[in-house]
Amino acid sequence: MKNKIVILIILFMLAAVFSCGSNDNGDEIKKLSPEEIKKEYLRKNMSAIDITDSSFIAFADFNETIKNYDIILIGESHSVAKNYDIQFYLLKNCVENHGIKYILTEEGFASSQLHNKYLQTGDKSILDGMFEQLSDTAAYSLEYYNYLVNICEYNKTLPDDKKLVFVGIDIQHQVKTGLDYLYSIWGEISLETLDELQDIIEDMNNNPEIYKEYLGEEYFNFKFACENILQLYDCYEDYSLTFNIKREKYICDNFVALSEYYGNVKYFGTWGDAHANLISSQYTGGKTLAVFLNDEYEPTKTKVLTVMPLYYNCRNGLQTDDNQPSLTPYSIGYKMISLVFALTESDFTLFNLINDGSPFFTDNKETTGKSLQYGHQYFLAIKDSPAATKFDFDKLAKD
Repeated sequence: MKNKIVILIILFMLAAVFSCGSNDNGDEIKKLSPEEIKKEYLRKNMSAIDITDSSFIAFADFNETIKNYDIILIGESHSVAKNYDIQFYLLKNCVENHGIKYILTEEGFASSQLHNKYLQTGDKSILDGMFEQLSDTAAYSLEYYNYLVNICEYNKTLPDDKKLVFVGIDIQHQVKTGLDYLYSIWGEISLETLDELQDIIEDMNNNPEIYKEYLGEEYFNFKFACENILQLYDCYEDYSLTFNIKREKYICDNFVALSEYYGNVKYFGTWGDAHANLISSQYTGGKTLAVFLNDEYEPTKTKVLTVMPLYYNCRNGLQTDDNQPSLTPYSIGYKMISLVFALTESDFTLFNLINDGSPFFTDNKETTGKSLQYGHQYFLAIKDSPAATKFDFDKLAKD
């Protein structure tokens, strides 16, 4: 009888122990909030970046991921000074570790071709002439000017088969820059009015062989640049209602046309985040450039990787001696911003959002699959940046 009692007591004690253990584990799991799950994941999938490191060791994970993609797009909030530091470092990594030489830019085709002439010649008067036309834009900054100069100097160190090529697929925002490019090809032609521009395009369509013989290798560039200027006028016909929708469609169409011209190549590009997001945007009236390339355009389908900068204590706009722009708005909720920047003290930190066990996917009801929660495969944390400095030719001369 005593033995039975002892056995019962032991069994009771064991049951109590296992029961307590189960409750403790259950309580532990219940205490792990969605934010804590994300924080732990990010902590294990982050890499602080030293932009002076020529080995690009911080990009070990990033470089493995890039191998699966053909287009690398960096979204941004414009006119943040430190954007240009990290973008130049990212560009060099893509060139040296992946052989990418085509830079996909948020500018008109003629502008990109003038940039290419600057790369080929090193003639700063080309760059200066373009900057004179940027005075009312977010690109009119000393940092952007120096970024382009740095790319030109870097390009000089590359072998001929790796020389960089700018590919502008936006509408031609600066009409005078577009005309300057056209006159650099055909100086005798008159394109002072919209009618003259339309007439020359119509005549080129009706008599392509004549123009091909006269313009030679420049035929495609000249014709495309003319059409690219007309796209601007079409977008501005009803600015308030349809500008962004028309513009995004032209951007997508231009990529297709130039992709067919340049062939099957890989691209690196920096764009405003509204264009580089893999989730449709109200700003563009629906699909973005990234959505079109990744979901619709067959040659690049599922081959687009996008990086979303997150800013903390950064300013955007153009600062002058008399004006300090406001802090850059958060691109995602403050909770997530706080969570990300609590993990790093570096000026630049890269976070992989697509590794195994990632909590940064959501259910996609349309495809019964998973979608990226924030429309990007990576976060790029940038902290403590001033606004870009408004460009000044006189100050540049003094420097």
